[in-house]
Amino acid sequence: MNTLPGLLLIAWQAASRLIPVAPLYPPLAFHGGNIVAIIEPARNADNKVSILHAEAPFVDVVQTALTQWRFPGNLRNQRTLVVVNFRDWDLGYAWTEEGGTKFIPHSQHLEWGKSSPLIPVPTLIVDPLYPDVFPNSMRVALQGSVILHLRIDGAGHVHNLEIIQGIENDFDQAAVEAVKQWKFAPARNEAGKAIDSEAYAVCVYRALPQTEH
Repeated sequence: MNTLPGLLLIAWQAASRLIPVAPLYPPLAFHGGNIVAIIEPARNADNKVSILHAEAPFVDVVQTALTQWRFPGNLRNQRTLVVVNFRDWDLGYAWTEEGGTKFIPHSQHLEWGKSSPLIPVPTLIVDPLYPDVFPNSMRVALQGSVILHLRIDGAGHVHNLEIIQGIENDFDQAAVEAVKQWKFAPARNEAGKAIDSEAYAVCVYRALPQTEH
């Protein structure tokens, strides 16, 4: 049996889709945070990653992950916005109340806009919930990342989401529901007109310890 067509099909599929690498949650982080970055894809080397908004201690793990993302051919010459949300580890409200809301300062948005006028900029980031995935006495959160592709309209609203990489259905849906509420200063064309755009969101969950009730 000739395996060459099968190998060519696998190679074509790999070249036609995004292959992301999820950042690890730093073990010494005491609180959550957000990183906003732009990836400039490279074909045969590490991507160039520019950090627009940084919160310690998440920069290094995000840089390491995003340099390894591999883009399909039609996106290799396109700068890509990636917003990484590290879910705050707060046992006081993680199970029962809505996720925290984080605002990106408007002054920073203006600064970013001067250097990257075609890129949308997040102005409101909502933390996803920690779902209660086990009943009764076992409440434990899985660890990992949900990676979403999102389309942003000219008003800065997220209007379409696709799960690129998930953890488990409850966590995936919690990330989707949160990212739907994110707001952006929209991308603009060279004439300054607001336009539709695309970006990626990475929601990183940190494992919560099992608790007994």
